[in-house]
Amino acid sequence: MPRLTCLPFLAACTLLHPPMPAQDASTEQAPLRAPQAADYGKWETLRSPGSLSQDGGWIAYSVNRVDRKNEVRLRSLAGHVEDVRRIPNGSSPSF
Repeated sequence: MPRLTCLPFLAACTLLHPPMPAQDASTEQAPLRAPQAADYGKWETLRSPGSLSQDGGWIAYSVNRVDRKNEVRLRSLAGHVEDVRRIPNGSSPSF
C-alpha cells in the first residue's frame, strides 16, 4: 500500500510539467570543444574583498587571470547603463 501513496504526486508532476519546446535544425549548437592553451588565459577569478564607495554609487574589485593580465574594475551601481572602468595591472582596490 505505501507505493500507491506516491501515485497522486507523480501524476500531478506529470500533468503540471510544462512541455519541452521542439528543437529544429536552426537552433542546434556546434559541439563543444576542449579548451586550448590560449583559452586558459581568459579565465578570470574575482578577488575579495571588493570595496564599495561611501555614497554607494561604485564598487571596485580585482580580477585575476591565469595569464597574469590582472586588472581592477570600477563598476557604477547607479542608473540603468552599465559603466565599467578597467585599470590594468591594478590590485587592492579601495575608496
